[in-house]
Amino acid sequence: MVLSFQESVREPVPQTVAGTRARDAQGQSVRHRRTLLALPLAAEVDARYTRMAEESLAAQRQIEAQDTLPFEIFRQQYLSPDMLSA
Repeated sequence: MVLSFQESVREPVPQTVAGTRARDAQGQSVRHRRTLLALPLAAEVDARYTRMAEESLAAQRQIEAQDTLPFEIFRQQYLSPDMLSA
């Protein structure tokens, strides 16, 4: 399932920050983020990001389908002394 750009953006969980200035800055940042996310995203921009996500997932599937080396063999080669000393 491919999400639109706006659907894929999630608001971060507020963190406890020491100091009034840091808390104020974080609060302002969260307010700005909410304001910007509330703005409408042009349909053509949303369609472009959705298309880019679909193309990226298709490319990933193609790359993964071409991979024929079993993971355990890859892992052993990757962790071999020759690779670790290079």
